[in-house]
Formats: sequence, structure tokens, C-alpha cells
Amino acid sequence: MNAGTNGINIAFDSFATTDVRKTVNIRELMIQGFDSGIIGIRIVGDGTGSCVNVENSLINGNFGVRATGIASNRKNGALSVVNTTVRDMGANGISIVSAGKWHVENNIE
Repeated sequence: MNAGTNGINIAFDSFATTDVRKTVNIRELMIQGFDSGIIGIRIVGDGTGSCVNVENSLINGNFGVRATGIASNRKNGALSVVNTTVRDMGANGISIVSAGKWHVENNIE
């Protein structure tokens, strides 16, 4: 539940500079905004060499300030969204501001 806040914050600038596998896997998770959630999954930072995989998940009901399901605001990095439903957002389902790669398949609403 992420009423009035973000569900998950991933800050790639917090990873060690020696970490060459900056990968976050989110699987089988339900993020419920209860009409006031801001962002279901927020991804920020430089993100060079980073990857976020979201699989078999549900992000629902964000109608707060930015009202977004997944927001990738990294300068670089990859995003993969597979078998995931993003629904009932007040603004954006998935927002990507990156020069990196991204992949979306199946069940995006």
C-alpha cells in the first residue's frame, strides 16, 4: 500500500561505484495506491549499467500528485516490464525519461 507516498523508490546513486551489476528485480508484487498514491515504482539516479525488471505484478490506483504507475527518471539504464498490469492511474501508466533501453510486454493497461 502506498497511500500518499511512492510505493517503491529505487535510487541508483545509492549503489556502490564498484557494483557492476546494478539490477533490481521486482516479482509477484501488488502495489495499491488507494487513490492517493503518488508513484508505484520510482527509479532515479545516474543509472549507468543499471537494469530494473518488473514481472508478474500489479500496480493500481495512484491518483496523488504525479499519479504514475512506473516512473523511470534515470539518465541511463534498462527497464523491462513483463506480465504486469498498470491500471487506474490519474496521469501516466509508465513514464520513461532515459536514453537507455526499455522493454514492455503483456498485460499493460
